[in-house]
Amino acid sequence: YAPITAGGATNYGTIVEFDPATNILLKRADFNGTGNGDSPEYSLVERSGKLYGITKYGGLNNGGVLFEFDINTFALINLYDFPNGARPECTPVIASNDKLYGLTTGSGLNGSGELFEYDFNTSTFNNKVQMDDFGLEDGIGTLLEYSNGKLLGISQDGGANGYGAIFEYDLVTSTLSIKVDLTLPSSARESFISGNDGNIYGFATGGGTSKSGSIYQYNPTTLEVTELYSFNALEVGYYPEDLIRASTGKLYGVNKGGGVYGAGTLFEIDPNNYEVTPLVQFKAKPGGGSGRVASSINATDINNPHALVEASNGKLYGRTNGGGDDGRGVIFEYDPIELSLEVKAHFTEMTGNNGSGTRGGLIEVGGKLYGANRRAGPSGGGTIFEYDILSSSFSAIADLGAIGISEPNSNLVLSANGKLYGVSNAGGTNSKGTIYEYDIVNEMATVKINFDDVSGVAAYGGLVVAADDKLLGMTYAGGANGKGEIYEYVPSTNTYTTLASFDGIEAGYPTNDLLAAANGKFYGLGASSFFAFDVVTNLITKKNDLSSGGASRFDPAALLEACKEPVFDQPDDLRQCANSSFSI
Repeated sequence: YAPITAGGATNYGTIVEFDPATNILLKRADFNGTGNGDSPEYSLVERSGKLYGITKYGGLNNGGVLFEFDINTFALINLYDFPNGARPECTPVIASNDKLYGLTTGSGLNGSGELFEYDFNTSTFNNKVQMDDFGLEDGIGTLLEYSNGKLLGISQDGGANGYGAIFEYDLVTSTLSIKVDLTLPSSARESFISGNDGNIYGFATGGGTSKSGSIYQYNPTTLEVTELYSFNALEVGYYPEDLIRASTGKLYGVNKGGGVYGAGTLFEIDPNNYEVTPLVQFKAKPGGGSGRVASSINATDINNPHALVEASNGKLYGRTNGGGDDGRGVIFEYDPIELSLEVKAHFTEMTGNNGSGTRGGLIEVGGKLYGANRRAGPSGGGTIFEYDILSSSFSAIADLGAIGISEPNSNLVLSANGKLYGVSNAGGTNSKGTIYEYDIVNEMATVKINFDDVSGVAAYGGLVVAADDKLLGMTYAGGANGKGEIYEYVPSTNTYTTLASFDGIEAGYPTNDLLAAANGKFYGLGASSFFAFDVVTNLITKKNDLSSGGASRFDPAALLEACKEPVFDQPDDLRQCANSSFSI
């Protein structure tokens, strides 16, 4: 049996029954608001064929109710109406004296909460303790009877340190005493479990070295609290910006946010079990952070990484849009063998930078890394830069603003003619973006295509190389339906052709680059869907709806195709039959 917080006949929640023998789930009772409660969020306890629980809201005072559910008749009745603002947040417990106990967070003196008792024999409800009398607030979670006649509980506020306390309630004397004043935040609803070693174990939701939670041990004899394990979910980071597959078969990526210092991470993914391991913690300021400990190396004074590429020397290179000597970001090198990170170049006003943007990756051509910056440079419209891996020389090699380009926010691609091509989402003769070319040999940048309302506008992604010297790209808007299009650009003839327009049904408003998959099709992300594009039929097909959104102009998502290596055992006695062929 379980309570369901919402749904049911009046959307106030239900109680359901699940039969593990038949795998059948049935609704057995409905909550109705003022009558028997609203939003039952906690677990149930059983006594003599009846289940007891608490709702957070509803009842006559909208302060929640204590309810009883009969598993034979399915009758659901209200035993007690909590006062308005009581907010009981606990699973009640039936103690050895055959009475029910629980906690409220907002009723009683100064709204600090109460410890209550319900007597089954007399059907009476009594508040036994005012938490305010002991300097405590917000009693939360399930009480635990850890020795005969003693209940152990926790409050999440008050106490000597402001983080609440572990307290003990004596069933015989009806007295409460504070055992330990906590030094770390906790709001765990299921407060404690009793170990077979005589100790009590619990969760501190705000504890741990990264403040992401911890498991602690409470010794009832010595009254000592010891933190045993620190959860470190923040260490991995969030807002992933790029993902690559290295020649070793490993997957690497960067998060522009999160991590120990909140400035992003570089991480590795195991392609077999999808476990993520943070390798680098980016750190915006020397001495920054909050005293948290990282299991990975620190990259001080650089932050918000957003691009990654494996170079011919086996090392990973990336860029950030924050930190460095000029505060405009850097190019960094990560050695996956030595597990070391080194800053190789600093972006300046003259070399250009990405500002707050997170686009514009790196591409290696002839031992040099190239990329585009969407801001600054001599004309303020962005630049193309070059970094020599061998000599570490770094410079801006093209002033894109000088030829009318603005917001060059895409990756550069190398075409079969040996030239680099990129896309901007602004500038050009129509002020709606361009496709531009950079000739590495002649060191010259040229606008090749000006986007307009017919061909699509606002390209928030770059180009990908297709067959026969063709490049494919997408625009975010414009096209036949105003929701963007997929286009083909042929450098040899300088021609632009619309291949398909998004209709908003299969997909719409795409960002970032298409992925050229091994099956010959291309895949991409729209605003709320994952789609495939068949270059033979020019058809766009939605593969999945993405309920949390697919991609945005400001935080585009990257796609990567990966193949898991099969796991197998080599038999010791493998033999080949006569006159037969054999291969693995």
